[in-house]
Amino acid sequence: MICIFCSTELTQDTKPEHVLPNALGGRKTTKQVICSECNNKFGSSIDKELATQVDFIRNMLQLESGTGKAPPMLRNVQVGKQAVNIQNDGTPKLAGKPFEIHSPKNGVTIVEIKANSMEELKRTIPHIAAALKITEEEVEQQIKVANVSKTVMRLGQVDQRMSFGGKEALRSIVKSGLVLWSAKFGNNEVNSDVFEEARLFVTKGEENFYRNRINLDSRILDCDDALKDLFGQMYNFLYLKSDSAGRLVGYFSLYNAISWQFVLVESGALPNSRVGLISNPLLPKDWSNSIANEFDIDFDWLNASVFEDFENAQKRMSNLMRQHYEIAIPGEIGKICDDVFNRYALAEDDPIPSDLLDSIIGELSERMACFATKVPYEETLSEAEIEKILKPKKE
Repeated sequence: MICIFCSTELTQDTKPEHVLPNALGGRKTTKQVICSECNNKFGSSIDKELATQVDFIRNMLQLESGTGKAPPMLRNVQVGKQAVNIQNDGTPKLAGKPFEIHSPKNGVTIVEIKANSMEELKRTIPHIAAALKITEEEVEQQIKVANVSKTVMRLGQVDQRMSFGGKEALRSIVKSGLVLWSAKFGNNEVNSDVFEEARLFVTKGEENFYRNRINLDSRILDCDDALKDLFGQMYNFLYLKSDSAGRLVGYFSLYNAISWQFVLVESGALPNSRVGLISNPLLPKDWSNSIANEFDIDFDWLNASVFEDFENAQKRMSNLMRQHYEIAIPGEIGKICDDVFNRYALAEDDPIPSDLLDSIIGELSERMACFATKVPYEETLSEAEIEKILKPKKE
């Protein structure tokens, strides 16, 4: 067999290609369609463009890749007047330098420290000591007598501009369609002349294909409810079907929020055939490459002229982001509970001592109220508490 894009012979050493990009939770791979060189080239260009477009969604909804890789980190996200880095696990951390040394004024040097935790503050101490050319013990002594407080707060609204589609990302989507069709019906099929325009679009971004053979498709599938029952509310879905004349039409839905229709072949493809691939981004192990056997989408519906309803696409994307709150809020409440119990040195299954019950309930109530109203919760740490963190007791 030879690569469908460059005719390089495929061998046992050929690198596996994800049919649906790994960043979208794709798990099905093949070594019998694309050579390793094309795989690497597309992976670092058009596949990367598509993956980058969903970075924010993956982080907010904590969507792993198909191979189980953690979501990407989001750097320097502006939240009000603050810039934060949102970690791979969705945890926000203040961006910027951990400390700044201000020039002496009236003989006093001011060191401003910004840390996301006391543990992080402790890791900063050697660097502060080196910058000031004093000992770590002297830095710790200054911290103990300083006004140190711990503040926990909900982030404000994150205004994130997201763009989907565009030529480069759509080249990746069309590539997935060609790979899926080839994996099902053979490389000779996709290497035939009738697929030439689609192949040129993937390899070179052929303009005519981009302008005339791809459309934003805001329609909702008739089988949408059934697919959501099987693969969740935000499935990724790739479906290809040909008619008796070999006109081959594809449909790709990204997170069941924004979709595209594309015509791979005007006529001459394998007639009356279909293939599909679907995955659940929230549960990457939940996917199927036999979905076309279960759902036969009407070709006339697939082939119909579509209206590019941007408002409907935006509404569906907004519905997708509401899923973030359904996932994130219970997790944040859990973190508050863990933080309070840790403060009282209680493990998850420990009974709550009666003499601590009122204090714990009071602190939880105050923390929950601050969380609900988005008011920062601040507590000043005593010198004894700082001492305990900086110099934990040895067991």
